[in-house]
Amino acid sequence: MIEFKDFTISELFTKMTVKGFSKVTEKMTYSEEGYHVFGQNIKYQYSQKVLLPPKYLFKVDTKKPIFAYASSTGSVGMISESFYRSGNNGAFQALIPKFSNYNYHHMLYILAILRKLFKKKNYTTNINDVPKWIIKLPITKNKKIDFQYMEDRVKALEQDRVKALEQDRVKALENYLLVTGLNNYKLTDEDKKVLSYKPEFRKYKIDDIFKIKKGKRLTKAMI
Repeated sequence: MIEFKDFTISELFTKMTVKGFSKVTEKMTYSEEGYHVFGQNIKYQYSQKVLLPPKYLFKVDTKKPIFAYASSTGSVGMISESFYRSGNNGAFQALIPKFSNYNYHHMLYILAILRKLFKKKNYTTNINDVPKWIIKLPITKNKKIDFQYMEDRVKALEQDRVKALEQDRVKALENYLLVTGLNNYKLTDEDKKVLSYKPEFRKYKIDDIFKIKKGKRLTKAMI
């Protein structure tokens, strides 16, 4: 039987304030070679990647994700890429693991626990005490965190989810074919040829495809 132990967040993570850049003084340049900007909800503030001065970049190893949370919104999430933080809505807090032998699956396990805690807490009063919060983690016979159990548990849940989705898709397809009378349909040679076609894709810059023309700014007199 798996044994669990109480840990405070401060025992497991180092809290670090992540301050953002000012939109007033800094101009963003959209670039695929850039990085995403995260907002207060710990999600992408823009779908595009941007480039800013290096001093604003918070570096994260893709194989060693971190947690981030914002007391103003009561949001918590996981970040697995280097990023910028928008400064318009203040800073958010990063939780950097003190343990080094971890991976994405271990963090997913802990994130599920944290999200339950955040939902229970009143973010207007209790979020500032996050380092004092207590979570239960599985431990080995040597009283160490059982990372293998956490990884196996997450992988098992992922497989169950994939199987459930596959079953739903198969059932939906079977129903569709039955209703449309296509459940006994046989593919012709032409059908097979069409299905075997694999188009090639290339990346293009917007200005390679379209002519960019600057429009006139409307004034009250023009409306």
